[in-house]
Amino acid sequence: MKKLLMIVLLILLPSACLADVGSRFDSWVAPLVEDRHLAGAVLVKHRGEVLLHRAYGEADRERRLANRVTSRFAVGSISKQFTAAAILRLRDGGRLRLDDPVARYLSVETATARAVRVIDLLNHRSGIRRDLPEDWPEKSRLETCRRLLDAEPEFDPGSRTSYSNGGFVVLACVVEAVTEESFEEHLRRTLFRPLGLSGTDVWDGLEGLAQQAVGYDPGGPRGELRPAPRRRLRHPGADGVVSTVADLARWTEALVAGEVLSERSTAEMLGDAGNGRGFGVAFYRRAGRSVIGHDGVTTGYTAFLEWYPQDELLVAYAGNIRTSGFEFLEDALPRLVLGGELPELDHPRRGLSWGRDDSLTGKYPVHDGLEIDIVRHSRGLELKGTGGYFTPLLEVGEDAYWYPALFARVRPLRNAHGEVTALQWRSVHGQEFEIPRRPPLQP
Repeated sequence: MKKLLMIVLLILLPSACLADVGSRFDSWVAPLVEDRHLAGAVLVKHRGEVLLHRAYGEADRERRLANRVTSRFAVGSISKQFTAAAILRLRDGGRLRLDDPVARYLSVETATARAVRVIDLLNHRSGIRRDLPEDWPEKSRLETCRRLLDAEPEFDPGSRTSYSNGGFVVLACVVEAVTEESFEEHLRRTLFRPLGLSGTDVWDGLEGLAQQAVGYDPGGPRGELRPAPRRRLRHPGADGVVSTVADLARWTEALVAGEVLSERSTAEMLGDAGNGRGFGVAFYRRAGRSVIGHDGVTTGYTAFLEWYPQDELLVAYAGNIRTSGFEFLEDALPRLVLGGELPELDHPRRGLSWGRDDSLTGKYPVHDGLEIDIVRHSRGLELKGTGGYFTPLLEVGEDAYWYPALFARVRPLRNAHGEVTALQWRSVHGQEFEIPRRPPLQP
């Protein structure tokens, strides 16, 4: 009888654990979904077993379509993993070398093209600017790469690390030059189809793909959402992949298992190059564990993909509301499996007012290559960072503001004359820092 009872318990225990993980997460995530800070799909696998695979919120508010676990989302900078793998597969096939200068593969004979190596692009040590300037006209991919390589690098290539979307744009050009096929078709032919990633493709940013959720931005003080502006993605190679959470999980498992690259290339891609980065991935700690992962934020979408090697834990999220609410999920999902309290949600509820104090308008440089711009549009104050686009800045109290796109609390710092000299910025995780205001240009 005891033996039979043990067998019954062993059968029931996994399903009971699965139910507990799902119910705990549903209860915790409900306020983010109800307040329209989060919509999308999640997948959690532990030692090969699916513990959570659910969808939340709406895929298309106008047509009242709910997100499904098969919904497709733009995954932003997670796209860099596919670009890095394409380059390493070419190296595995003897078609390029990572130590070669970019000039060897592109018809660009500039000092930067001769100085920057392929490996410098992969590990963000190229010195190529982070983002394409907004005033650059739309050109062919090769012409864009030529312009990036025509400019003097921000530092000597290989000397330090600075995250660069522009560097991965150049890598896409290298793939096209070596293979003599489009970057998009090369990924489909060599990665997506062979690995069975049927929900994964490359998106141009304009026309949506089949089963792709509509991307939304936080649109106003009462939790309204507005469709994110459709615009051609300017960072192919750094951005542009659309996928499902199941495909993202399959991709990570294949990569870790050595199905994608040679043993040497797998170790390089998933190994710390000494700057906290591999190729298309980053290394950090969460929930007391080492993590290999990356997140992605793009027009109307957010995502993250993490692998915890010590625990064989895989966590994937992709969503269609562009706010930093997803960063709460990054902390919560591993705790569901590894133990610990779920993080407290800290965000203002609905009923806020649109900021209208014109004294905040101006430019605030954060660091080289990243600047915050606050402007007054007809509805009120809106804010954007370099390479982004304007979304609302809401008032939550006297001289206190909430930026829902980044879940940040913002206070202006003023001099004795009441003039704004800096912003006090409190991030989603509670870190506080000051961002000085750039003095206005003198007439």
